Amino acid sequence: MFEPAGDDKQVLPILSENRAYKLKIDNTAYFKQRMSLLLHHWLQKGPYVEASCSSILMEMLSVINHELDQRETKGKKTRMVKDIENYISAHYQHPLKLQDLSAYSGRTPNYITCAFKEVTGFTPIEYLHVVRVSVAKDLMLEQSMSVREISERTGFCDQAYFNRVFKKITGYSPTDFLHRKSG
Repeated sequence: MFEPAGDDKQVLPILSENRAYKLKIDNTAYFKQRMSLLLHHWLQKGPYVEASCSSILMEMLSVINHELDQRETKGKKTRMVKDIENYISAHYQHPLKLQDLSAYSGRTPNYITCAFKEVTGFTPIEYLHVVRVSVAKDLMLEQSMSVREISERTGFCDQAYFNRVFKKITGYSPTDFLHRKSG
């Protein structure tokens, strides 16, 4: 019925890819209105019917193509964040800086921070702190180590900083946490 012109195939990737798509339409009212207008023009059989219908259809396809692009970008961003999470989990006990994560992922520190926050709700450094405190809590529950030893084992630069981060995340100082577990 509507065969896109050669240029249209280059403009909209969805037209050049020979595959089926299954997607949930977010803006059904928009598509319903545009389909109604498309049908109206087609049934009127007036002058320029093919141009009018082709234009409406191309508009709808461009909206769909944009939605597919957004989903693909979000998927790539999520995969990058998961990869960085795995890296942090494997290297939490070493000094880690945003520049290290940037070098690892090949992205700018700003991009990593924004993407990470969008996907997880944490900045990469906040996530690193959560991982370190989680491991510290496990060590406190399973082993008899001093707070200083635990702070060193979990990659904190000094015990005072460890104490501040631990309290911020758990609501307890490490010493209070240790007393609560034994009491």
